[in-house]
Amino acid sequence: MVLIESDDLATSPIAWHGMATDLHDTVKTLWLARPERELAVEAYTMLCGMALESLYKGMIVLITGEVLPTKYEKHELNILARAAGMDVNEKDIVTLQIYSHFVQWGGRYAYSKDPQGRTKLFRLMDKHLAENPRPDHPNGWKRFYDLWKPADDSYAKIFFDKSNGLPTG
Repeated sequence: MVLIESDDLATSPIAWHGMATDLHDTVKTLWLARPERELAVEAYTMLCGMALESLYKGMIVLITGEVLPTKYEKHELNILARAAGMDVNEKDIVTLQIYSHFVQWGGRYAYSKDPQGRTKLFRLMDKHLAENPRPDHPNGWKRFYDLWKPADDSYAKIFFDKSNGLPTG
């Protein structure tokens, strides 16, 4: 077994994209596995955010050709999406804010040490989410996929443009 140095992985957009794809597949599996039962909202939402975060970070690494700059190490998906060249509308901003909160603490801990962060998240959720997200809700599969698909397509385009395409034979 050959071990890869962590610095090599940090500059590998393929490694970032591989992690993003694994998380995407996990999100899809969770969504499909629980069609009639209540979804594990906190874990599901956290995984949606983690998938997009890894994809956006991979795009930044791909664009810059360098290790992810420290200013992008936080879990601020709106900032990452813009840095990755994605156009985000108001609906996207709200969804990415919700995902960011769940990646930071909402999907991992029972509470946040930041009372303002908790209040902000609960207000966003009250305004934009149903208790049990299903396809048409901001936190459902369709909403996640509407953010994932253009980013993944953009990643592929940048990758192929930078590599002049892959060999066909």
